[in-house]
Amino acid sequence: MFKTAIYITFALLFFSLSINFVLSTNAFPVQMQTEQYNTKNVLQKLTLLKEPSMAYVFGIASTLSLVASLAVCAITRTIVPLGIYVFGQVFWTSWIRMQNILSLGGYIPTSFLTMISIGAIFVFIAAIIGILTGK
Repeated sequence: MFKTAIYITFALLFFSLSINFVLSTNAFPVQMQTEQYNTKNVLQKLTLLKEPSMAYVFGIASTLSLVASLAVCAITRTIVPLGIYVFGQVFWTSWIRMQNILSLGGYIPTSFLTMISIGAIFVFIAAIIGILTGK
C-alpha cells in the first residue's frame, strides 16, 4: 500500500506540474470560476487576520507541523517524522493544486471532487502507516 500511495503521489505531482506548465504558456484561455461561498468571513474569525485566505491557514498549519515534527525528531532521535512532514507537504500541496485545476470551468461536480478527496485522505493515511511500519 505504501508503494501504491507513493506512486499516486508522484502521479498527482506530475499531473499538477504538467497542467500548471500548460496553463502558464497561455496557449488556452481559461476563465476562473467565481467562488460560490464566502470563506473570508469564517477565516477572518478563526485566524484574526485582516485579509485571510486558505494560503495563510495552510502556511500556519505547515509551520506548526514542521515544529512538531522537529520536536518529535529530537525526542525519538530519528528522522522519520521529518520524512512524514516532507511527504505530507508534497502530497497535500499537489492535491490542492490538482483540486484547483479540476474545478476550473465547473465541469466536474463538487460532490465528485469531495468523494475523491475523501479517498485521498485514506491513501495518505495508508502511506503514513506504511512509512511508520516500513511495509
